[in-house]
Amino acid sequence: APHAATAGALALLLLAAASAPDRRIPEVSTPGQLDVLVVSIDTLRADALGCYGKADAQTPTIDALAAQGVLFEDATSQANTTGPSHTTLLTGLYPAEHGARSNGVRISNRVRTLADALARTHATAGFVSGFTLVDEASGLAERFDWYDDQMLAWRWMPRIAERLHLVGAAIRFAERRGHEVRRPDRPAGETVDRTLDWVRTRGDEPLFTFVHFYDPHVPYAPPPEFALLHGADPKLLDDPKARNGFNWYEITTAQREALVASPDAVAHMKALYAGEISYADKQLGRLLAGLEAAGRLERTLIVLTSDHGEGLGSHDYWFDHGSFLFDEELHVPLIVRFPAAAHAGTRVKNQVRLLDVAPTVLEVLGLQATLETTGESLLHLAQGVPDERKRPSFAISDLAGNVSGFDIGGRRISLRASGSKLIWSSSHWLDTERVEEREQYFTLSNDPDEQTDLRAGGKTPALPYAEMQHVLGEWRERTKQADGTGELDRDLLEQLRKLGYL
Repeated sequence: APHAATAGALALLLLAAASAPDRRIPEVSTPGQLDVLVVSIDTLRADALGCYGKADAQTPTIDALAAQGVLFEDATSQANTTGPSHTTLLTGLYPAEHGARSNGVRISNRVRTLADALARTHATAGFVSGFTLVDEASGLAERFDWYDDQMLAWRWMPRIAERLHLVGAAIRFAERRGHEVRRPDRPAGETVDRTLDWVRTRGDEPLFTFVHFYDPHVPYAPPPEFALLHGADPKLLDDPKARNGFNWYEITTAQREALVASPDAVAHMKALYAGEISYADKQLGRLLAGLEAAGRLERTLIVLTSDHGEGLGSHDYWFDHGSFLFDEELHVPLIVRFPAAAHAGTRVKNQVRLLDVAPTVLEVLGLQATLETTGESLLHLAQGVPDERKRPSFAISDLAGNVSGFDIGGRRISLRASGSKLIWSSSHWLDTERVEEREQYFTLSNDPDEQTDLRAGGKTPALPYAEMQHVLGEWRERTKQADGTGELDRDLLEQLRKLGYL
């Protein structure tokens, strides 16, 4: 049963959803008087939630939030790794614009964030739970009045280990030298505790709080009761390797292949992933209950989203992300709960993007002029105003980044628009400097799981493929050397406008 305080917050959410269908955002005497809470649950697929259609989901807090808020059914991320995606969330810019194109690459000093934009009207704080968002890897701390990224002594870790995702190797290196090293993250419960401690120290000033939960990310290690909630094998929960997702980053390729060949092992892993999400949902309930106790919940604009999804086998890609640009990695939840439950129960079908979040927050607060973004406000969609614009979504995967002049993992870019998806990818080989390029094209309207590549089958329709190929090609070339100046090529943007993409 939910904790009493959490249950109280849930009851309040559900009551507001049931009783306030015609309410509007309360008038404020000065811009920015509302509190803002942006919560990102790392590695959370949209289809893992009850409000997005998963019948056996155990996500009561998020589902209640959606019932009394606005749910965007088709929200996409602009990157499939944590650092670039969260920087897009907080800037309203594409990775090529803000400069953080892969994990471990810090945001450009020339780029402003939502925290910067709200600095004059709000006390600002960020509470992060994964090592890719610590200040040394992200450069975000100086943008906030308070930034809590204290998880473990990652300060000594060589930057190259962060950038190449060599987490396991770095941990073993430290342990051999006598360092005591915890997981490179902290549980959501600890992050909630620290967030509420900060909230309780504030007076009546408006707050902007960014909260990041890392839990659904591998290794999947939910508290046992949450794993059992989804049918995890009780016997395996006594096995340390099985309990934390078989240390997916630690085991060999042969061990991974053996694991995914076992239906029981796959079912156990999926139960652990679902358990992580249920645990994060419970902690979100604690956070909302704490805001209610502080008298802040009803004055808070709440945004709930994720940085990216997770591969669960549909493209033979298991329990990971960052390598492909299929929707299993890019389709993320986006729920906006307005103060006084304005627009409760609204579901928006239009394609929207994470880079639209920052301008949406600023328009609600009446502070649009404080931040230049490529993203567009979604407030009119929440209010039910029709909008037939294409609102394309570009996404990138730069994987390990550039090392000694070689892009080890290659480069991938996708364009999602007009009910279709075009993916361009290149692979770079260190031994010969050989480059292989490939295109994949999917019609999402009748192939939402992206199982039929029309390029491979020779059945690519003339339109919109030709138009999308041209736009993606221009985007690829013009952003190849982008360095985070905060501006894309003006000629490229003008071409996109003429084609109806902006």
